Amino acid sequence: MIDVGRKVVTHQIRGFLAAQTVYFLLNFHLSPRQIWITRHGESLDNVAGKIGGDASLSDNGKRYAKALAAFTAFQKKHFHERQLHKHSTSHMPPHPGDTTPPNPEYTNCCQQDEDGRPLEKNFCVWTSMLKRSIETADSFDEEEYDIKQMRMLNELNAGIAEGMTYDEIRAKWPQEYAQRKADKLRYRYPGAGGESYLDVINRLRAVIVEVERMQDHVLLVAHRVVARGDPLFPFNSFITNGVSTPCVLFGLAKRRRCVSGCAAWDFVYAGAGK
Repeated sequence: MIDVGRKVVTHQIRGFLAAQTVYFLLNFHLSPRQIWITRHGESLDNVAGKIGGDASLSDNGKRYAKALAAFTAFQKKHFHERQLHKHSTSHMPPHPGDTTPPNPEYTNCCQQDEDGRPLEKNFCVWTSMLKRSIETADSFDEEEYDIKQMRMLNELNAGIAEGMTYDEIRAKWPQEYAQRKADKLRYRYPGAGGESYLDVINRLRAVIVEVERMQDHVLLVAHRVVARGDPLFPFNSFITNGVSTPCVLFGLAKRRRCVSGCAAWDFVYAGAGK
């Protein structure tokens, strides 16, 4: 790859993984934008300790949804103010000592106003098709945000165990419970629609490529299985950090591509239960 995707040279690409890697790199860019990842707000099933299901938000979840919209609006505005400041202090050609010279690739007419200042970027909010995720995004103004629902962001389907607690699963199907505990990555829940973590990685592939391709801000309001395996590096996250990595409710992660890889910030909502 030359100059962050301006030119990509491939040779003797064979096999599925190599082809997918090339496809990923063809969509890679370093355009400045924000990528946010959060679990849905607390649901009634979360309160009851049940997995799966399609429950609505609890009172705590509704408070988190409102706080998330307010926090996102602040971050959106702050990002644009930083871009305006960067534009006002940049020069083309760069002056000696400039630490962030302008990149001609990101200064085309479609991203500037009449005075040449950068326009505010579009902000996408993507949720799953489940109630608790959709309701978490209810506080976002559709005039300000591009809101979409995607089945690919759904929680891992627990098959016959949907709507049960882990204690109930262990009591009713002790063998299934033991198999899952021994290998969570590959274990697939029995029953119609039952999935494994590997199944989820497979269906997230299209979302990952789209997040890489687009240059807009994006917030993914998803579920534990998605947030636990960082959508920028899902397979690596599952293998390196394990599928048992804690992923709390009321948490929000920010990711940004940079020349050194991926910068990360984590936030926790402190208003739960208030």
